Amino acid sequence: MPKDMEVLRRRMVEGLLQRGVIQSSPVEKAFSRIPRHIFLEGIIPAEHAYLDQAVMLKYPGSSVSQPQVIASMLELLLLKPGMKVLEIGTASGYNAALMAEIVGKADLVFSMEKEWDLAAGARANLSQAGYSGVNVEAGDGTLGWPRGEDIPFQRIMITAQTASVPPSLLEQLETGGKLVTPLVMSEGVTLLVRLEKGNRILGKAFPYPVTFVPLTGEGIQRQRENWRRKLENLWRGIQPFCRSFPLDSPRLWGVFLFLMREVLQGEGRERPEGLWYKWQAEGRPSLDDWVLEFDREGFVEAISRQEG
Repeated sequence: MPKDMEVLRRRMVEGLLQRGVIQSSPVEKAFSRIPRHIFLEGIIPAEHAYLDQAVMLKYPGSSVSQPQVIASMLELLLLKPGMKVLEIGTASGYNAALMAEIVGKADLVFSMEKEWDLAAGARANLSQAGYSGVNVEAGDGTLGWPRGEDIPFQRIMITAQTASVPPSLLEQLETGGKLVTPLVMSEGVTLLVRLEKGNRILGKAFPYPVTFVPLTGEGIQRQRENWRRKLENLWRGIQPFCRSFPLDSPRLWGVFLFLMREVLQGEGRERPEGLWYKWQAEGRPSLDDWVLEFDREGFVEAISRQEG
């Protein structure tokens, strides 16, 4: 590798350390060893690969996150040597290489990419960087890893923002395992959270604005359709009650407002506003202070303050 690339990479790592983004030795070593410019070859000039910036791979819908965001996610994931990890959103393969370096064995890393050409490119990048053992699969990551013999996983990372966690991914996470995802909390506000198996997640806020490519796929669409059916059933059940009141009845409008609230917190559970308001009111404390509970469909169901 050219000497100037090593200097630029070390400068990038030192910057992340000074800002407190990198906090652990395994993450520091991984960033120090993986040549990011290999994973962005032909997309941006090699010397730009070590700037703290995101890089668009394919418009729309695919990008490589900036190093500080990747480092924050890896720190939150608490990845350790020997762990088996699933990544949803391979992109260029750079993050998969970092994880392979941390777990100590490339074949413990499994990664899914919805774009077939990007998956092929990631395999080539990983091979060039010396991590050909990483398992890269092209397909719909919202449905989980397709080969049952590789399941369950001790860690899962989703590298696209979502308002809910696909149930198939929760099912593939072993008891006691952890999942990290950018969670859409409100319009324009995405927070990084860590889910721990058992339908509870501990959250951590980004100290800076972050935008991710949206997570799409059949698993997300199924969740939305399920929620629409719930709302339709709710409306059918409440219609007979509404007919017994005149149009200017306060009770009828109370029912209407109830339904609107369900819509905003339902298909709109895409925006768990309660946590966002509390986060603002408390002066934006670390979300490590809060516990979020997920329902079986991966939506935020309850929010409470962490005791102690």
